[in-house]
Amino acid sequence: MKKEVTVIRSLLEYTSMSDDITFKDSLIVYCRVSTKQQIKTESLNDQQQLGVKFFSNRKEFNTYKNIIVFREEGFSGDDYDVNEDSLIKRKLFSLIMINVKQLEHLWVYDTNRIGRSVPLISYLSKTFEKHRINLYINNEKRNLSNMGDKFLIQLMGLVDEIENEKRFQRGTIG
Repeated sequence: MKKEVTVIRSLLEYTSMSDDITFKDSLIVYCRVSTKQQIKTESLNDQQQLGVKFFSNRKEFNTYKNIIVFREEGFSGDDYDVNEDSLIKRKLFSLIMINVKQLEHLWVYDTNRIGRSVPLISYLSKTFEKHRINLYINNEKRNLSNMGDKFLIQLMGLVDEIENEKRFQRGTIG
């Protein structure tokens, strides 16, 4: 069955169509790039195409009619504070988290698309597990109640945090 794909690039876009969108019966694809340069390359489009293809080509998702793609353009994975109720910069990811109780399936290209720090990845893993959200990282389903998958996601978050710190040091030190 062909699925309807809705692409959301801003909160304004979302609010203009929010009456027509329901998280509960939709498959969610979250795409993010950090820099304006990455927006110009195909990175964001590639993430979107991979996520839509993933959900479109699998029989277990045949009962779903909608795929909602959230495209966060030019926001760092660091721009999300675990302790904040009011989330300022990553508005579309914040929208997903506000509606977390309605989510069933979330696809991301890589863990660093949702965050680049161990505390954030830990918080998201616990939240997704609590609400029984199926998390797909590229082509792999991650079982967040499985200790091995929890460890792997935490390890990937640690590697992302270290890479981010090294990138920052190279940018400031040279």
